[in-house]
Amino acid sequence: MSKPLTELQKKVLSKANEICSKESWYSGGCCLDNFPTDEEIEKNFDEAVESVVCLTVYWDGTGFEG
Repeated sequence: MSKPLTELQKKVLSKANEICSKESWYSGGCCLDNFPTDEEIEKNFDEAVESVVCLTVYWDGTGFEG
């Protein structure tokens, strides 16, 4: 069983889902593999979101327009 997301991680996931939900290939969830830590998120929130979006695109995306 995986560890529950922290509040910061939930914010990153919410923003990443918001971005990906605009794409036709979006299946309703983002990839949680290699999810950014709170420390990484505190250093750069936007980069943390981008890393989640990019990993989701890698696995699920087709024709991502960004």
